[in-house]
Amino acid sequence: MKKHKKFSLPLHPLWLVMAVMLIVSIVSLVFLGLSIWKQYRTSVIDNQKEQMLLTTQALSLNMQDFMEDTQTNLETLCLTIQKTGTLQQPEDSTAFIQAFQEIHTGKIWDVMITDSQQQVLFHLADTTIETTFQTTVSDGYQLSQVQLNDGRICLMMGRHLDEEHILWLLADLQYYYEHQMSALHVGQNGYVLVKNSDGIILMHPEPHQLGIDVIGGRETLYPDVELDSLKELVEQQNKGGSGVMEYSSYWWMDPELPLVRKIAAWSPVPIGDDFLVISAVIDYDEVYRPLEQGVVRLGFVFLALTLCSMGGIIILGRLILEHRRNRAEITRLEQVNRTLEQLRQQEQALAHKQRLQILGTMTGGIAHEFNNLLTPILGHAEMMLLDLPEDSELYDSAQEISSAALHCKQLISQLSLLGRKKVEAKLEPLLAQDVFSSILKMVPSLCPDPVELSSNVKFGEAVIEGNRTQLSQVVLNLCVNAVHAMEPQGGTLSITGQTFSREQLLQQGMTPPSTIWEQWVCLKVSDTGCGMDQDTLSQIFDPFFTTKKPGQGTGLGLPLADQLVRAHRGSLTAHSQPGIGSTFTILLPVFPSDIS
Repeated sequence: MKKHKKFSLPLHPLWLVMAVMLIVSIVSLVFLGLSIWKQYRTSVIDNQKEQMLLTTQALSLNMQDFMEDTQTNLETLCLTIQKTGTLQQPEDSTAFIQAFQEIHTGKIWDVMITDSQQQVLFHLADTTIETTFQTTVSDGYQLSQVQLNDGRICLMMGRHLDEEHILWLLADLQYYYEHQMSALHVGQNGYVLVKNSDGIILMHPEPHQLGIDVIGGRETLYPDVELDSLKELVEQQNKGGSGVMEYSSYWWMDPELPLVRKIAAWSPVPIGDDFLVISAVIDYDEVYRPLEQGVVRLGFVFLALTLCSMGGIIILGRLILEHRRNRAEITRLEQVNRTLEQLRQQEQALAHKQRLQILGTMTGGIAHEFNNLLTPILGHAEMMLLDLPEDSELYDSAQEISSAALHCKQLISQLSLLGRKKVEAKLEPLLAQDVFSSILKMVPSLCPDPVELSSNVKFGEAVIEGNRTQLSQVVLNLCVNAVHAMEPQGGTLSITGQTFSREQLLQQGMTPPSTIWEQWVCLKVSDTGCGMDQDTLSQIFDPFFTTKKPGQGTGLGLPLADQLVRAHRGSLTAHSQPGIGSTFTILLPVFPSDIS
């Protein structure tokens, strides 16, 4: 029998090389892709943990501010009741406390007064305390977490009014949660909760979870669940520090209670000698699952393209190499651009610093020259005062010259404040009526003929702590600006002053810069000039911002005036409308002091 030869396709060496390259490329790409994905997944999860930890720390600081604000409100209410004596007049006390609660509607759920045996003598809301979870004491304040008969959980803060009475504020924690935490989205299923160091849940998106123990309560509600991992998390949280942990638990808001892998980040909130725990929880799969699906799809697409042709691999390799070279070049150019930008910013900062140094030098020189000019004026004025009789008209003129020259020397000394970050003021008790009446005597000299001056200042016996020279500088600066705003057509410059209580200011739409003082001196400087739009108004207190022509203004007057008023514990605000005019308002606190 004749044997047939088997047909075989000759293998070209190039084909073998390309086949080997294809296999090596596929294996390498798969291995590299898996390695990169693992690193990227770890990085994404670590970044998510870090963001969650930062979120809980921010929430912790916010809740500390909330408790400090509640403590401040309690202190204010205590001092007011003690000062006004409304505790001995129940009808006055009720009206006052109701007004206080209306101001803090939502935040303050109830106000209570108890005796030393915790018997309730007065309360606004028709609620009773069902359960007290924790009680601690801090700086004379008693703090408790309580649950009311309607299921509401409150932070109960108390302070002694006297030896027999305790004033309590009940801050609604659910209200705080709804306005500060519930809107915070932590993934699709994630949420934020707050519990105390005993594991009692104080804030939670599900109302039926409130007031239960995070372990024991859920064992009661869900007897078949496994909570070992959750117990380990609670043990870590009860140590009092911040942290992040992966653990296994259930989605308690899902009726089917699916067991999932979770990530929890937590931070403590100090409360007296104890603490609360703010915890943010997210599904572990939510962090990387969408990215994983996208990467897998891209991997299949890339693998299909790779298998299409070996020539494509070579071209792709060349493209990758070219891309890397281009990317390296782009990176180098970006680095050069960043370096040039940093150099430009440094040059601008250096130039700005040099301008400030020149300005400081010029200011010092000008102040020195003015002092030299004022020295003979003061000397001759003093000599005239010594030579002239006191009943002479020239004696009064010489006295005015001496007073004005001394005032000029004080104003010149203020020039040094332009280069300082913080304005220092030597304050002393002053009668507001005397101070501002003296200042108003100098205003007419600033007003040209087209400008009509109208003044009405009535401060009574109000006492402020201030510096005459600096207050003069502020008011005169505002008047000069008002006169300039009315050029050349003229108008009316109005200066009014009155003493208001804090409640009266709030009713008029003015907010005092502090809640410490009840009485405020209010001085308004108004003009009927060109006015300002909102964009200009938002920048008037920025240093070197000016709307005047070059050479007519430095942009330092209003910033310095603002600093001086702040140094007096007050505020300087502005309101303006284009074509109507501007009004600058100065608020200064009234001090309970007597001047003989």
